[in-house]
Amino acid sequence: MYFGYLLILISALAFGLMPIFALYAYDQNVSVNTLLFLRFTFATIMFFSYLVVRKKLVKITKKQLV
Repeated sequence: MYFGYLLILISALAFGLMPIFALYAYDQNVSVNTLLFLRFTFATIMFFSYLVVRKKLVKITKKQLV
């Protein structure tokens, strides 16, 4: 039960820190496109890592993919 609350707090913390990280990235001349690419790449890696660890991989057929 409390694990859900922990995940909510981590999510809120990460969301709140995004503008701070963006300012540091912009100071290093990182473009918006690069920053968004890195953000969603990291999220994708974390999501699929979770699925692999929990053994909840979903098989998608070619018809569903199209």
